[in-house]
Amino acid sequence: MRAAGKISHVVMVLDRDVMIRHREKLNTLQYAADEVYLTDTHAKIYLCKYNGITVAAVTSANATNNLRHECFYITDGRPTKQLEDDIRTILGESYRII
Repeated sequence: MRAAGKISHVVMVLDRDVMIRHREKLNTLQYAADEVYLTDTHAKIYLCKYNGITVAAVTSANATNNLRHECFYITDGRPTKQLEDDIRTILGESYRII
C-alpha cells in the first residue's frame, strides 16, 4: 500500500518483551514502519497516515494474566480524541527504537 501511495506514514507500538525475544524481526520492521516503539503493553498498535487521515488498529492476540494492558480497536476514519490521548500516553511511556 505504501508503494501504491495509499500510506504515507506508519507508526508501530509493540510489546517490548516479545520483541526482545524476537530481535531478528526488528530488521524487517525498519523497512515497514517510519517509527517503531517498544512498550509494556501487550497490545499491538498500528497507525497509518495518508492525506490527513489517520487509521488506527489496536489489537491483542490473547488475554494474558499479567500486568500488561489488553485492548482492541480498529477504525476506518480518524481516531477519537480519547484514543489519540491514550496513544500519546502509551508513546510517552515507550522506547522509540526506529
